[in-house]
Amino acid sequence: YSVEPNDGGASIGPETGVLPISADAAPGSVYTVTADVEDGRAVLQAKVYVWTPASNPLVGVRHEIAELPCGGGAEAPPFKPIEELWVHASGKLSVTWTPFEVYIDYWGTYAFDLMTGDLSLADLQGNYVPDDVDAAGTFMMDGSQLVLKDMWLGSPEGFPLTPACGHRFAR
Repeated sequence: YSVEPNDGGASIGPETGVLPISADAAPGSVYTVTADVEDGRAVLQAKVYVWTPASNPLVGVRHEIAELPCGGGAEAPPFKPIEELWVHASGKLSVTWTPFEVYIDYWGTYAFDLMTGDLSLADLQGNYVPDDVDAAGTFMMDGSQLVLKDMWLGSPEGFPLTPACGHRFAR
């Protein structure tokens, strides 16, 4: 096993593959771990993204618990909730209404600004990308819940809805 870059932020046990990340490793750092199997019979690589909840509070798997109506008013339970919103430290995300094995409705990339709360999605593709996605808005954390405002992740397939103006997700 080996890890690059060799900057002291991560090390790896050459025999065990255990990868401790230093407390000094900067959030946003990316390490490439390489495993050389049987002297080159196979060489496997994986990227490891360093993050903290403070540096990227979006990371994690959540499910939708409410929709935020346009123009204000009380949040409402979703007609058909998003069951899996996966946000990865790598800058990728996926959305799935009805998870089944490895099925994902759509995926893409995201960019965010911690200071302003701005959030945008891009490069959306997949098995089902709703026509009514509004891919830019803001986010905020309400305890452990993620609230998206002024954006809509789309209507579930076969359930055309009047788009709302946000979502609330829980872990």
